[in-house]
Amino acid sequence: VEKTVISVRMSRVKKLLDIDLTADAAGKLIAPLGFATEGKSDSLDHQGSQLSVKVPSFRSQDVTREIDVIEEIARIY
Repeated sequence: VEKTVISVRMSRVKKLLDIDLTADAAGKLIAPLGFATEGKSDSLDHQGSQLSVKVPSFRSQDVTREIDVIEEIARIY
């Protein structure tokens, strides 16, 4: 089964959660939940910074959009 890949804009994370996270830090937060991440950036300059998240197969039904991944980041944060 091919994993779903969702792009998460770090500017959107900042806007919705009002927390400053780098893409790398956000990836580390959700990694224990089984999410694999790519395209990390260590800069807090959120313009254009994105995180590619591979959703584990057991979460493919409930994590389908960017906002779902942001919710997981918020939950763990």
